[in-house]
Amino acid sequence: MLLAEDNEDMCSYILDEFMSQYRILAASDGNTAFEKAISEIPDIIISDIMMPGMDGIEMCRRLKMDEPGTIIS
Repeated sequence: MLLAEDNEDMCSYILDEFMSQYRILAASDGNTAFEKAISEIPDIIISDIMMPGMDGIEMCRRLKMDEPGTIIS
């Protein structure tokens, strides 16, 4: 699971809820989350909408356009 969340309290809460069931990658901004999504290819992504760098909507749009292995940042 990839968690893209810039609020530390919310990130901690979500991590606590899911860490016993999933291996979790965390990112505090959209650009880092995008890079982790491309390199790690998580099964699920939980993303905030308003984040520094790239917002969650733009990140999802870019990921949906990707054919696996074709994005080079």
